[in-house]
Formats: sequence, C-alpha cells, structure tokens
Amino acid sequence: FVLVFLAMVAFQDVRNGALPETVQFLDRQIVFMWITASGAVIAIVMSCLPRLRTISFVTVLGLCMADLLRIGSGIHPTCPREKVEFVPPLIAGLREGNNEGRVSTMGEQTLLAVLPRGLLQNYGVEDLLGHEGLYPLRLMRFYKSCNLLGNMFDAFSIRYVLRPDSPADLPPNNPNRFGHIKDIDGFRLVEVATAWPRVKLIDDVRVIDDLATMFAVMNGKEFNPSQVALLESPLPQGVLFGPGGTTPGNAELIRRTPNTVVARVRANKNAVLFLSDQYYPGWKATIDGRETEVFPVYSLFRGAVVTPGTHEVAFFYDPLSFRIGFWISVASSIVLGAVAIRLLANRRRGPYRTKTR
Repeated sequence: FVLVFLAMVAFQDVRNGALPETVQFLDRQIVFMWITASGAVIAIVMSCLPRLRTISFVTVLGLCMADLLRIGSGIHPTCPREKVEFVPPLIAGLREGNNEGRVSTMGEQTLLAVLPRGLLQNYGVEDLLGHEGLYPLRLMRFYKSCNLLGNMFDAFSIRYVLRPDSPADLPPNNPNRFGHIKDIDGFRLVEVATAWPRVKLIDDVRVIDDLATMFAVMNGKEFNPSQVALLESPLPQGVLFGPGGTTPGNAELIRRTPNTVVARVRANKNAVLFLSDQYYPGWKATIDGRETEVFPVYSLFRGAVVTPGTHEVAFFYDPLSFRIGFWISVASSIVLGAVAIRLLANRRRGPYRTKTR
C-alpha cells in the first residue's frame, strides 16, 4: 500500500496539465494498483492459515494472469501487418522484385552501414550487414580478408545498393555491375544487374585447404567465381567435376524460412549447388529425401553436390546441441514431475509415525 500511495503522489504531478485521455489512463492504473495490492494482502493473510494456502496460491496466480492480460491488452499479434504498418516509398522500392535478394549500403569504394544495422530487417528487407546477429568467425574473417566490392560481390545476391544522395560515382570494379539508378527519400537506389540468384549451380571445383591462399585467389583479377567453386576439403571419391560443353543446369528457390531453404534443381551434370547463405555447423541437407553432406563454399557460403537430373534439395538447421538440450529438458521435466507427485502423495498420507511396541 505504501508503494501504491507513492505512485498516486507521482501520478498526481503528471495529471496537472495532462490531456483528458492521459488523466483517464492514470486513473485506471491507480484503480488496478489498488485492486492488485488488496489482493496481494489477502493472499498473504490466507497463506498464514493452513486450510487456505491453496486458495492463496490460486489468488496469486490469478493476480499474475490479470496483470499480464492488462499489459498485453493493447497488443494485437493477429492483426494483419498491412493494417498497422507504414511503408515509406524507399521500403516499397526495396521490396519490389527483391524476394530472393539482399540490400546493402555503400559509401565511397566500400560497403558500410549508412543506416543503423538491422533497421531494414523490421520491414522485411534483408540487409547484408544486419542478417547476422552474432557475426560468427567465418563471416568476420571473410569481411576482413575478402574485397567485398571485388569478384565475390555478386555471390552475396545483393539486388539493390543504397547510397547517400550524391553523384553516381560507383566503384569501377565492373562497369556492367550496376544498372538502373533512382532517387527515393533522399537515397540513391542502385540496382545490381549482375547479382547471383539465391541458389546457383557451379560445374567445376577447386580445393584450397589454406584460407589465406583461398582469399588471395578470390581477390585476384582473373578469378571468376561463377566458373569454379572453391572448397576447403575434397569431396567424396567418385564424384567427378569439370567444365564441359553443356551448361550445369539451373536452380530455383522454392521456399525459404530462417531455418529451412528448399530449391528445385535441374542439373545436366555433376555440380555444386551454391546457396548464398552462411555455412554454419548444424545445417543439414537432403536431396529427394536422402541426406547429403553440406560443406562451405568460398569459405563462407553453403553448398551441396547434386547429380544429373531433377531434384528437390532441402537445407534445414538441426544442430546436435538442440537435440541434447531437448532431451535434457524432457528428462528434467520427468524427474521434477515424479518428485512433485511423491511429495504430494506423502503430504496426503500425513507425517510419518513411528510404531510403538
């Protein structure tokens, strides 16, 4: 009650000069606080009486549920997003035709965060610098060692580049890389004409077990990543690769969620299915329902081997740590449940009494 009284004193200062709606809101808060405080006092009194302890527990539980319902009363998680979301022209332009690609911000000769990192994620636009929360070692090493505006730029599937509203002096790494330019909301939106699709087939591989050498190759002027996939370790024996007269085929993204990626592949020969998402332990893959190996490509991205024919390839995140944690939780729940049942059974039988002769 002391806390409620102090809150009333504080609210009284806020009420002076406040809008009528604010005054009504504060009055409702004070009433609810009085009800909650009274219920808490009653629950404390009942907990002192052995016969009313169960009712006391139910009262506290009801107060907690009422408080949670009051806090969440103005939240409508089932409300359609388009009913409450304001979409500025810049976000609408980034969403248009960009279902498979990413967006990046660019300064003079480098990629940098013009916008706060991860801001575009809230609007359903995947930002190159905002899609990783913890920035694992592979990603940090790649950003540090590889020229992001060089040969590997297209592999990130960046469909649009955002620049501050300034002259269109784009880096001259590839004169055909950047296409249409338009100004929206004070930003220059540049389309990347050479961006790779989210999934792509590559029909030749090269194994380089030294990462420093691999990054030197990727940064070389003559390197073309669309022709050869760089791997850290050899593939299983019996899988032969090599450029030939036919194209490797094509791959199409069917479905993508944070934990799953499904692609349809029509391969003309043995090839590496390249996925422009980060490789990380725990990612697995199946080809037509049969599990296959997932390996890093260009040190950062995900890849899997496909054979000639039409296949459905599914990547999914299923780390061993999740399964271990799940079964530990299940075992802990069973043990705690058994202990609770035993304690309740002993309590119903009453205290143990020693037998006298």
